[in-house]
Amino acid sequence: MTWFPLVCAAVLWGVLVCLLWDAVCWIRQTKLNLQRQFAVPCHRCRYANPDYRYLKCTVNPQGAFSEAALGCGDFRAEEETFASRNALH
Repeated sequence: MTWFPLVCAAVLWGVLVCLLWDAVCWIRQTKLNLQRQFAVPCHRCRYANPDYRYLKCTVNPQGAFSEAALGCGDFRAEEETFASRNALH
């Protein structure tokens, strides 16, 4: 009977360690997902529609606001003007 409290304590500590490890993994995965989500540049693009219930982007609507938009060749910053675009060429 003297070993029963030790076994219960060991099981309890094992469960606690597993729960803490799971929480750390969840936090790490959530951080990576948020970093990927904020890397999508669509919200800064001049072609993006702020009311995107119907049409998210006028140029590439199929990949807008998703990871497919990370390498979008049509991205133009919202504050970029026609004159500044022509000055670059």
